[in-house]
Amino acid sequence: METTEFPMRTETKLKRIAWLSRRDPTKRFDCLIHHYNKGSLKQCFNELDGSKAVGHDGIDKARYAERLDENIEDLLSRMKRMAYKPGATRQVLIPKAGKPGALRPRIDSRKI
Repeated sequence: METTEFPMRTETKLKRIAWLSRRDPTKRFDCLIHHYNKGSLKQCFNELDGSKAVGHDGIDKARYAERLDENIEDLLSRMKRMAYKPGATRQVLIPKAGKPGALRPRIDSRKI
């Protein structure tokens, strides 16, 4: 039996959400967790730059990769149970190169 739904990748769904958001800045999205799955989280993991600083938990990309399937499964499970709480971030304004007096945001993920 064939499905009547058009199979969409997570990336496609998120691009559609971004498009809807640009179209109507007042639009509210209450829950987006159902758009994520093991494949999309693995893709995000593979796109991470492994040379960056470790997370606040002290685990770097190489160590996380040692048990990648288990870690992804655990993360997805916590996300779906609404038990995953990412740390707070703080926006820091830094000078823009070549534009005196202009500032641009930089996200600082250290605890506030």
